[in-house]
Amino acid sequence: VLDQVALNYILDGHNIVGLRLGTVNGAGPVIRKELLINSMTYSALTNKKIYITNADINRPFLSINDLAITMLSILTSNFVPGIYNLATGNNQIKQYAEAVSALTNAEIIDNGNTPGVYDFMINSDKIIDQYNFECCDSLENVITGLITAYNNSNTKLVARTEYFNYAG
Repeated sequence: VLDQVALNYILDGHNIVGLRLGTVNGAGPVIRKELLINSMTYSALTNKKIYITNADINRPFLSINDLAITMLSILTSNFVPGIYNLATGNNQIKQYAEAVSALTNAEIIDNGNTPGVYDFMINSDKIIDQYNFECCDSLENVITGLITAYNNSNTKLVARTEYFNYAG
């Protein structure tokens, strides 16, 4: 629905950019710990365990750094209205867990599968080509930043359960 609203504005001559984002993860002064990578890293550090379900489904992620770079690229280049997908990468749930485990030595606990779970990836080629930049952050960098932030006593953790998008 929002894609159509944005497209209608563009067709009416408005200069807007609509972004479809992978789930934004990363460190900051306030961390939403229910987000996939954030949650796995938090669990690995506090429980030495990472609980996963639906290990083989794909999910896109977007680092907060790549989101910032993208926004700067859009605002400082030749503005081209459009609707764009944006993700740093796409991985299976088990790949996220393996990456977190590799940096924390946490055990991965696979709770099997639940029915009716959607599987998707995001292709960012259109925005990368249009605005001539690359998402350059890595999953490992996001996890390392989270580890540092979680170990910082000034970091505030928040959980907004109404936004949970995976069981874990």
